[in-house]
Amino acid sequence: MNCQNCNNAIVGTESECPNCGTTLKPSFSSRVSSGVDKAIGPEGVAPLDARFTKVQNKVGLVVISIILAMEIGLFTFGIMHGVPFYIPFIFILPTLGIMGLTLRANRKISQIDFKNPEQNYVKELDKSFYNAKVSAKPGTNLFGEEKIQLDPGESIITYLSPIYRFQANYTGPSMVSVERFTENVIALTDRRVLFFTVSLPGQGMLINGVSQDFLNDELKRNTIKGTVSERIKELEAGNSIDHFPNDFWIDRSSLSQVMYLKGVGPVKHIYAGAVGFRPTGGKKLKYQVVDATNFDDLVRELGAVKKLAF
Repeated sequence: MNCQNCNNAIVGTESECPNCGTTLKPSFSSRVSSGVDKAIGPEGVAPLDARFTKVQNKVGLVVISIILAMEIGLFTFGIMHGVPFYIPFIFILPTLGIMGLTLRANRKISQIDFKNPEQNYVKELDKSFYNAKVSAKPGTNLFGEEKIQLDPGESIITYLSPIYRFQANYTGPSMVSVERFTENVIALTDRRVLFFTVSLPGQGMLINGVSQDFLNDELKRNTIKGTVSERIKELEAGNSIDHFPNDFWIDRSSLSQVMYLKGVGPVKHIYAGAVGFRPTGGKKLKYQVVDATNFDDLVRELGAVKKLAF
């Protein structure tokens, strides 16, 4: 975004141009995003989604109980009239199995610790389909247990957030699992591209097959942008920041290709575009760009190639 008065590029969530002091007028989409963000509240989408899913499951349990009672009554009558004893079990056992899985799902949802998203994610990742041991891909470097900090003389050029990694997800019968990748920030420095996570409650969680990261990126984007702006300021001040287990960085010299796609028309308010990075010797990393602020700056700085499809 640029200042309407002096055309100075505005980075982050400032309400006033740092160059000329002009009060910035938020766009229509920004006002809508802010309204949705405030309506959802500070706890974010995940706790709301969890409560909704539990209520949905409880309604399902009532329906399943009615079906089970009808089956028991029907087959009791049938057995009294000569139906083989084993036949009812062919029908009743699947109903009992569905009931058990639904109860297990609600129990699993109740165990999610929304107040400690990073600790909760690490605990669930250890049990998940992906396992806790996620090694760095060719051309990428995991931060590991170290905090994120700029190297001496390194400076941030621009950053992009929220973003969401295109990825295949697996929930399993418990209806609760984790995503393998959680990063929602791309920070471009003069040496590296940093991919890291600024968390909200439920970060990295899949509930009933739904990515809570994606919902938060879309519906809590203003909160995320504000938090990211503060994290960037901490890095620029020489401080370090915490991160999620699978966050990583790529040397700019290790990038063999950078691609982008921009959303147009009304769809750009939901899908601002996409950006892809191919590390030398590695697979392509593809991200949906939720908010277009600084998108052009990143594309221009990295010399990204426009693609019609990824």
